[in-house]
Amino acid sequence: MFRTVIIALALVAPVGVATAQDIAPVISPGQAAEGIFHRSVAEGQARRIREGGSSATASAAPTAGQRRACASLPRFRAQLGANEPRVRKLEGLCAGVGL
Repeated sequence: MFRTVIIALALVAPVGVATAQDIAPVISPGQAAEGIFHRSVAEGQARRIREGGSSATASAAPTAGQRRACASLPRFRAQLGANEPRVRKLEGLCAGVGL
């Protein structure tokens, strides 16, 4: 009886170990592709910086809202002061779109 139990365990143990190694990891295809996505975004940003270009939206014509905000820049400068961070940011944005 003891001998049959030992023989049965000797036959079953390698099968259990072999099947345990074939269990697929719990990872979705989205998780697997996440690194590829982030790398492509970083490479695109680096290429734009290297080429000295900017995004397509910044090179487009200014919108009506941008023109309106830049037209009211002198009023904001008078109300808040020229050194106010929000005024300086608006000046930079207006210069970025060419207004």
